[in-house]
Amino acid sequence: MTFPAQYYHYCLAVFALLACLHYGGQAYQHDFYQDHTHVCLPGQIITEVQSTFNGRDRKWNVTCSPAPGSARTIDCQWNAGPLFINEADGEMLYQCPGQKVVTGMASVHKGVQSDRLYKTYCCDVEGHVPHECFYTRYINAMQGDMDYTLPSGNSLRGLYSYHNNKREDRQFQLNVCRLDALELDTSG
Repeated sequence: MTFPAQYYHYCLAVFALLACLHYGGQAYQHDFYQDHTHVCLPGQIITEVQSTFNGRDRKWNVTCSPAPGSARTIDCQWNAGPLFINEADGEMLYQCPGQKVVTGMASVHKGVQSDRLYKTYCCDVEGHVPHECFYTRYINAMQGDMDYTLPSGNSLRGLYSYHNNKREDRQFQLNVCRLDALELDTSG
């Protein structure tokens, strides 16, 4: 069976477009200058953070995966206190309260400052506790892309970031913790 030349060229064009989208064009969860909100489904935690920069703003992609042992995420809340965990052009240092881990992020672009204000969504992971926490090195260069996958068995606990007015961008460090099942002392 032979196909007409038009069909062959159509299929080739579709294949090229799909390959380009898969390998060359990262899909982000929002456009530049737009609000971003992504919350993991119940029972999931953040396992990868990606971002790209256009000279004045960042757009984000947050990936979630099932919590260890298919544990439930419970007692979830947006960060307490001020509406955002940073001020425009200001430093950010935030850690989820108690034993909670970050399971969602939101941000809004502030045009005058060319910066974003951030919020986090934090949950307890039933029967698990974050420990052996550390801060990563900076996971992006100023005005550079970001693609960080958390090590297996780890969770995102918090963020550190500072803003550079000359470059109108932020560098980020993540507070990453092992997330293991609680060991109950049954000796007593």
